[in-house]
Amino acid sequence: MSRLLGTFSVIGNKVQGTGYGPFITGKFPDYNLEGSVVNEISGYTITIKVYGRKEDAKKFRNFLLDNIPTEAEVEYITSVKFKKISKVPYQRISTTTGYLVLEQMGRFVEEG
Repeated sequence: MSRLLGTFSVIGNKVQGTGYGPFITGKFPDYNLEGSVVNEISGYTITIKVYGRKEDAKKFRNFLLDNIPTEAEVEYITSVKFKKISKVPYQRISTTTGYLVLEQMGRFVEEG
């Protein structure tokens, strides 16, 4: 089973400052994914990058569609765009309080 880097965005009038980012990050392990969540400068978008199986990333996106926090005002969630990469982008470190995921230094190298 191949693992890919998938990227998608949550867009809406109120998606930042609602606890949505930490909620998303906390759900990565439930879907066997590693990833990152970034608040974009516009204030209306959260960009999500996940590394894992395509099927798991799609299930994760569908979970987010069905579980929007009541404080958030989401207009839509984009579909996941996938690309092959030659380097594992994230490294999960187990801690006493859960997991810490570090994005590896350097740029991803796309394959194909």
